[in-house]
Amino acid sequence: MKLYTLVKGLAASALTACAMLAPAAMAQEDGFTPLEHFIRDPAFVDADVSPDGTYLATVQRLEKDGNPLILVFETADLSKPPVVFGSAEKVKIRSVDWLDDDTLVSAMWQIWDSGNEYNNQFVKLATISMDERRWEDLPKRRFDRRSQAERDFGQYNSGSIISTMPWDPDKILVAYNQDITRPANIYEMDVDNGSLDLVGRGVRGGDVGLYGRDGTPRLKQTVDGDDIAKVYLRRNGDAEWTLVKETAPTVEAVAEIFQPVAQDTDNASIFYVVSNHEFDTAGLYKYDLASEEFLELLFHHPDYDAAGVQRVWRPDTKSYEIVGYSYAAAGFEIEYISPEEKTLADAIDLALPNANNSIISRSEDEKYIVISSQGPQMPPSYFLLTDKAQLDYLGSANPDLQPAQLANVTWEYYTARDGREMPALITRPNGEGPWPVVMMPHGGPVARDFWGFDLWAQTLASRGYLVVQPQFRISSGFGKDHMMSGFKRWGYEPQDDVDDALAYVVELGLGIEEEAAIFGWSYGGYSAFVGSMREDNVYQCAIPGAGVSEKARFRSYLAQIGDFSDRTYRPTADGFDPLAHVDKVNVPVLVIHGEIDERVPIIHSELFVDELKRHNKEHRYVVLEDANHFFGTIFYDNYQEMFTEMFAFLEGPCGMPPRAVNMTAG
Repeated sequence: MKLYTLVKGLAASALTACAMLAPAAMAQEDGFTPLEHFIRDPAFVDADVSPDGTYLATVQRLEKDGNPLILVFETADLSKPPVVFGSAEKVKIRSVDWLDDDTLVSAMWQIWDSGNEYNNQFVKLATISMDERRWEDLPKRRFDRRSQAERDFGQYNSGSIISTMPWDPDKILVAYNQDITRPANIYEMDVDNGSLDLVGRGVRGGDVGLYGRDGTPRLKQTVDGDDIAKVYLRRNGDAEWTLVKETAPTVEAVAEIFQPVAQDTDNASIFYVVSNHEFDTAGLYKYDLASEEFLELLFHHPDYDAAGVQRVWRPDTKSYEIVGYSYAAAGFEIEYISPEEKTLADAIDLALPNANNSIISRSEDEKYIVISSQGPQMPPSYFLLTDKAQLDYLGSANPDLQPAQLANVTWEYYTARDGREMPALITRPNGEGPWPVVMMPHGGPVARDFWGFDLWAQTLASRGYLVVQPQFRISSGFGKDHMMSGFKRWGYEPQDDVDDALAYVVELGLGIEEEAAIFGWSYGGYSAFVGSMREDNVYQCAIPGAGVSEKARFRSYLAQIGDFSDRTYRPTADGFDPLAHVDKVNVPVLVIHGEIDERVPIIHSELFVDELKRHNKEHRYVVLEDANHFFGTIFYDNYQEMFTEMFAFLEGPCGMPPRAVNMTAG
């Protein structure tokens, strides 16, 4: 079917779409979309087109709880059977990238019983040769143990790809560390012989970044023993670092943003920096390291912080071109400065409306372009654009879900009790309300939610629950004052903001006041802990997932394990302590935690549950076997248990039975 006509110069070509992998027919169970359609391990994970455009590599699962496989198609004929590469049972392929026209590199999660509560999953790397059709673990050979590189590498067992270094296809830039209690060193790795060249040392309690062509870092960020955060920059070839920013551990200072995001390709002294030194919301500036001064404001939005730059690799110049400036509004947005890229982006948005669309890969001649797309009624999906005219559907993370089974999501503002205007995402079940409400505060807490496809919100909405995601004060991206006003106030004003969002949807007639629950993960789990014990409680029950229950323990964890961002914000992590007030719990509580959680160790839930037992409070405790903290480390069996328990808890102790939804809406 014809979707859009893309104008390229003076020539127009039809942009059409056809299905390579058609989604299954819509199905229901007991009037509801089957749970497994939501919680299956992603069927489609990643895609990358080879530099010459001959091959399209994808990462896919062929079974709902199966291991991901790498499937390599010929772009000229996607209907031909692909070449398939599998992996070991305990290895989960997470990404695939072309290094040259014949060689792929893949990063994979592997579960490992390390005996360390903070490190139970690590990333291994491997290459695949299309010519030889076989895997090669990286590094490929044992090193001379007398060399410094081997002495360093011998300590480390977890790697991540920093850059595929398109200017040098024989090498990749990688970070390796033994566990998250140690800093990762930076190595330039030769993928042909597996040799390692140490180009940068990790910083304990800090990080490095902005890597030059030689692989050496241009940015270093540290936090000293007095919690003073320091940012250093250096030019290409410089051995010495220049201190450009110091941040004291005060609310005002920590809210000041100075984040280098790129280095100019033509002038080594010029950096692109996100900063809020002039406005409440952060802008994007050019910064001169030679004079240590801001040169010009490139982008600023009055309501949302700038995020960084959008770059495209140009093989003809063998350099990255900055084509736009990014910021996070309701969704991720780009202000384009390249007319050609804007034309292309506009065409894609018209072909794939009501979605967040991004280009994730393109061949050197741009004949083939891979697009990632997701929106409220489109789970993460992938498309191949050929000749900027033909759009082929490649696959979806949730191929069994149809638009009519998914709920609409709106971005709205409500007024908190002190008059502050607060943004929120509201996921409305299909049909007519009012509905029982699940408040779902995000993690972080210095994070935020985005408009689009939210797996948990859509799963709850499929059972007739209105899901509200307030962007309470301390959420990032909405300016200095919004973030700073929540510092050291955990469980107080930010918690009021969550409760006020509930009052907002009740006043609109969308939510049922007597049927409201609070559910969250990480900081959202902390918020659910707090929500279980407030006076004059507005909730009928609380579902804290992987929540922080004891702030002192968490601050200690951040000091020992955290990176630069963690340690910078550590002094702001103060406020109400749920573990000290379990005697005030006044609603049923369902506590959920991953068994091998590295971010918020399971001890937080164990201690809280012990106190619930001691005070004879109604509760249930569920431990998700082999589950970690993050998306991509929690799998089908975990979600099956988690949502089954949640729905039974909502219907039973909470008194909030599910509601039928209209499957013809959408």
